[in-house]
Amino acid sequence: MQYRLDHDRHSRIVERLIQPPSVGQCLAYEDMIDVPPQFDVFAREHYSKHYATTGIPWRDVCPAYALALMAYGSYRMPENNAEIETLWEELAPSRLGWRDAKAIVAEVWDGLDRNGGAAAA
Repeated sequence: MQYRLDHDRHSRIVERLIQPPSVGQCLAYEDMIDVPPQFDVFAREHYSKHYATTGIPWRDVCPAYALALMAYGSYRMPENNAEIETLWEELAPSRLGWRDAKAIVAEVWDGLDRNGGAAAA
């Protein structure tokens, strides 16, 4: 009897197994930020709704959620794009370039703003 490996299914299973359990573990320095449990839930749901079907793995998007939470915790998005881009390059172990990550960070920031920051509290 021959078995055929479903590569897409296998990739999805492996991806789920290697996902960091918390957004706080998605930066170069684990637990660099305190992540409220409700933000982890928000991030996973947002990822599932907006990015899971795009083929972008969680491990590459997760640092954008962490960076958005860091910026939100400082009560402002950095006005200087170079400032947050440098943070991305230094702290985010991701294959996403800043251009793609920037859109995710801004989208997450806006989502937090719309819900009154409840997920970040």
